[in-house]
Amino acid sequence: MSKDAEELKKAAQEASRKLSEAAQEVMRQSLPIIQEHAQILSNEMSEVARKFASEQGPALREASRRAVEEFRKALDEELKKRGS
Repeated sequence: MSKDAEELKKAAQEASRKLSEAAQEVMRQSLPIIQEHAQILSNEMSEVARKFASEQGPALREASRRAVEEFRKALDEELKKRGS
């Protein structure tokens, strides 16, 4: 391998090493910001879920109660038909 080619190879390796170090540093610096945003999104999603449950929970429970009641009524009627 010629001296120029060897120097070019070393320069390319050094540039690659520096690029890798720079990328690692960017990731190291970005990680806290990413984690903070993830925590904010998690908190916001939890708040949305709590709000939905508090606003819709009673209505969902009532609808469920009515559905069970209707099912029981239909079941009782069917049992009466079969028993008669």
